[in-house]
Amino acid sequence: MRSPKFLPLTLACLLSLPTFADAATAGNHALAQLSSKVNTCAKPVWPAESLRRGEEGSVVLAFLINLDGRVVESKVEKSSGHPLLDLAAQDGLAKCLFASPETIGMSEPTWTKMMYVWTLEGGETPEEAKTRLEETQARAAAGDREALYKLSWLYIAGDETVEKNVPEALSLLRKSAELGYAQAQAALSIVLAAGRFVDKDMAQAIAWAKKSAAQGESGAQVNLARILFEADEEFHDDELMFDMLEKAVAQGDAEGKDLLGMLLIHVDDGDKQRGLRLVIDAAEAQDRSAQYDLAYLYEKGELLPKDLAKARALYERSAAGGYEPAKDALLKLPH
Repeated sequence: MRSPKFLPLTLACLLSLPTFADAATAGNHALAQLSSKVNTCAKPVWPAESLRRGEEGSVVLAFLINLDGRVVESKVEKSSGHPLLDLAAQDGLAKCLFASPETIGMSEPTWTKMMYVWTLEGGETPEEAKTRLEETQARAAAGDREALYKLSWLYIAGDETVEKNVPEALSLLRKSAELGYAQAQAALSIVLAAGRFVDKDMAQAIAWAKKSAAQGESGAQVNLARILFEADEEFHDDELMFDMLEKAVAQGDAEGKDLLGMLLIHVDDGDKQRGLRLVIDAAEAQDRSAQYDLAYLYEKGELLPKDLAKARALYERSAAGGYEPAKDALLKLPH
């Protein structure tokens, strides 16, 4: 498994804009003063999607430091080649506190630059991957429910270490679920609800989702709520659905916040303001569907002032994270 490493590097120059020509002559020492609090910046959140894809690179940002040391504007000068990493760098930079421009004799907001370097260390060799597979297979053969679950997904996808084998994958997944492994139970419920690789069976999907959710993990609770929400009317159980979402939200689950928030906004007797707060919280936690939903609210002016610029920025973040509806929304958004 490759591990992430993040490194911010302050570049040794201010933007050579006419307004700031005098500041440029102050040189590296002045820039060092201006950026003296760079180490107070919180480490930016590495997007989960970027980690899965193995994305890395360097992004150069130009940003405007206000007189209170806070960043009020930023733009990408040189992309890392991965939009999600660029956006994550901007999100991290927005939380930084820098020295006041007054420390270098400036009486107005000042532009400067920073480079964010995203690198992944390590990496699994083919020999290590083979050893890991053999260890997982041995544990699965001994009845280890976690190993059965992991091996099932290796057979579902197939890779350089194992040939794709869907029937074997489903058999292993069901064995893991029958042994009480919550993630396998939730995964089996999704397969049955979608009718993917097997005949669709909503009754069994809900039964397995309930078994998984009963173990108290927020993702399983959200999974059950989503299956109930999307099921035909004969399988609806609104009381259980809301109960599961409330329990997931109590654990801080971002997906649960988004789903509960949108339900509260759109049901007749829902607490719309609480719903809006939940969607905003989920979007700030980088949940891609929540970013899409919040963008939609800005686009339509629903509970929020209509703001196409904010809608576009949120759609872009959601789309960069791979959320397909956001890509379509961007194409349809008025300019």
